[in-house]
Amino acid sequence: MEEFRICRECGYTRGFHVYFKPDGAQHRIGLICPSCGRSFDIGWVTPRLEGPAEAGAQY
Repeated sequence: MEEFRICRECGYTRGFHVYFKPDGAQHRIGLICPSCGRSFDIGWVTPRLEGPAEAGAQY
């Protein structure tokens, strides 16, 4: 795959937000366009995340 930074739906060029969707014993990680809201399942998975998310640094 070539660089995937531009939304294929609306043409937004400044990258994506991510989402974590529960899927059995794992979470699927996908991308969401911050401009039009279109989501993209890119096939990334991680072991199921347990507990609440911890706040990190603000930029």
